[in-house]
Amino acid sequence: MSNAQQAALAVTPVDHQSPCDLRATFEEARLHLENGRAEQALPLLRDILSSHPNQPDALNFASVAFGQLGMLDQAEQFSRQAIALRPNDAGFWLNLANRLKEKGQADEALEAYERAIAVAPGHLPTFKNLLRLLVADERWSEARSVIERMLPHVQNDAELLAECAEASIGADDKQGALEIYKKAVALEPTRCAWQRQLARLAMVQNDVDLAKDAAERAIEEEDHPEMRSMLASLMHRAGDFDKMAVHLDAIPEESDQIANAANLKGMMLVSQGKVREGLDQIARTKTLAPDCFVLQATRVMYQNYDPDIPKETIRDEHFAVGQHFQQTLPLLDQNAVALPHDPERRLRIGVVSPDLRAHSVAYFIGPYLEAFDRDQFEVYAYANHPTEDVVSMGLRAKVTQWRNVFELTDQALAQQIRDDGIDILIDLAGYTRDTRLTMFTARPAPVQMTYIGYPNTTGMDAIDYRLTDSIVDPEDADQDYSEILLRLPECFLCYAIPTHAPPVEPGPVEHRGYVTFGSFNNFNKVNPEVLDTWAAILKAVPKSRMLFKSTSSKDKTAQAVVRQALEAQGIDQERVSFATFRATPESHLAVYHDIDIALDTFPYNGTTTTCEALWMGVPVVTLKGDRHASRVGASLLSTIGFPAGIAENRDDYVLTARLLAENPGLLKATRRNLRDTLTRSPLCDSRRHARTLEHVFRTVWRFWCEQQSATTDAPAETTPKTGD
Repeated sequence: MSNAQQAALAVTPVDHQSPCDLRATFEEARLHLENGRAEQALPLLRDILSSHPNQPDALNFASVAFGQLGMLDQAEQFSRQAIALRPNDAGFWLNLANRLKEKGQADEALEAYERAIAVAPGHLPTFKNLLRLLVADERWSEARSVIERMLPHVQNDAELLAECAEASIGADDKQGALEIYKKAVALEPTRCAWQRQLARLAMVQNDVDLAKDAAERAIEEEDHPEMRSMLASLMHRAGDFDKMAVHLDAIPEESDQIANAANLKGMMLVSQGKVREGLDQIARTKTLAPDCFVLQATRVMYQNYDPDIPKETIRDEHFAVGQHFQQTLPLLDQNAVALPHDPERRLRIGVVSPDLRAHSVAYFIGPYLEAFDRDQFEVYAYANHPTEDVVSMGLRAKVTQWRNVFELTDQALAQQIRDDGIDILIDLAGYTRDTRLTMFTARPAPVQMTYIGYPNTTGMDAIDYRLTDSIVDPEDADQDYSEILLRLPECFLCYAIPTHAPPVEPGPVEHRGYVTFGSFNNFNKVNPEVLDTWAAILKAVPKSRMLFKSTSSKDKTAQAVVRQALEAQGIDQERVSFATFRATPESHLAVYHDIDIALDTFPYNGTTTTCEALWMGVPVVTLKGDRHASRVGASLLSTIGFPAGIAENRDDYVLTARLLAENPGLLKATRRNLRDTLTRSPLCDSRRHARTLEHVFRTVWRFWCEQQSATTDAPAETTPKTGD
């Protein structure tokens, strides 16, 4: 627009318009502006202002017109003139704020938006534009505040709700985003993109039912590989492998979900007892998605189940993954927090885990949290799980400080740990689901170690030590770890006595007349060699039965794999049965009333299942192998003083089970005494275990302090001495 056209708006009136003409001119100008025709709107606004130079609406419209033409200085000028005449009009302030935003004057624009909201607290157009500015500038804390202020005024505007939800995701408020998306899809349930986002958020928050419902609604409207992958994962958790297979089969080979699909298909097959096929599928992710930490963590984790892979190969794979991902985060400034190098001061221990809830890890870290020396140590728990249960509440009450860190990025979590002044940081997950192992690469604590929760090395230089014992990791095992092994003098585990356990009952052999063997281990651990060995035991003990119980027990394919393997060895199908999954801890433990002898899996032993069996009076037969995962049973049985259940090889395993089965007096006495034996053993002595751990913590801390103060001409040792 020419300077002459701009100046025309300030000309004194030469004509006089009637009120009707004025309204008509306004309406025509408005329609032009709504359709982006500023050039046609400006002459009309000139006519209005020529007769009414202080008409605020015309001045505001002129600002809009100049804004559309990119003449922002003029737009701001007319906007301020309009506000001067009508300062309590939220729309005028909104228009000024938009012009200032277009000029790149963000702070002034924010001030104008806030003036508009002060005039009209529920003015949604202002909130919307303010939010967009904050999101564009990544001013997330301010964006969250605006969303909180805006939501009470949003009723049936699904689009605006979805926009707020997306902004909440950007602000790392995933729980808030989930709640907002629930409102949006309730208004417009056929919006596939929104249902997909709701499903993703629900999955992250572990709201399984909502994730399933949203994903199913999404694919009803439009098939989507990611939603199929999500539903397959949910079906795996539920043990519904038939539906899981349907979703996996619907994922195209060329989809970006093919690596996830291969991983999930492998997990499904392993859970059904098809170990070789499943592991081959999971192995595909090494080439399909080599840089995806979650998939590579799963790949190496599942190698622990494979009886055909030498332990050296598994070690090398863990080293490779650990080295590949160990530079995930930049190192935090090691001098940012000057921790006192006092070897005897009170120490802060941090534990990081996704499993501080109703999970096996909680059963073994709980005793330490119960009994740690509060005069000498503080314990900070970093719980990486979206929801907390009764077990979480119990653990929370025991620690010095509890932080739920599920919403934090690795970098934010590392900084939180650094800010908390943690001296010794302990990983309790390894390469299991929802691990925060990559966070350790920032080295937020001076001393870092890994403990329970995973049966192998991390392969990461950032993890200094691994807590273990001399049975699961004998002297020749050091070469299998990137960490320095700190061997406890007794079992590396301490079992929390279950308060919900029913009383021990007489073994079923006493009223059935035959022995019932049982395995309640995850089917991932049940491989062909295990089944062949169990078949040999059933052959060696006439009329004996075998009871299986796991999350896979109800799956027909898993049952068929087991039955066919045993039948191929001459075991009649009527000698094999499957117990269904039990929802409560009490009902789960009660199933041990139905077995006389528990058979441990190999090369991946049970841990919680072994302790539960022993507590319920059921003796366990375990096969001690050549790696940590296959020696846990030996450590547990040695600690409680039941070495008779430990076999050195397959033939010895069969013989041990047979001899137990043939000695009803021994079974009866064992069942009657095992609970008391556990209670009096180091395995359930939480105070003794806590003092042992704390001796190790103090030793490595003293060693660290020595290293910090060591002179350059006196090289420090590389390994702390933890013995008495």
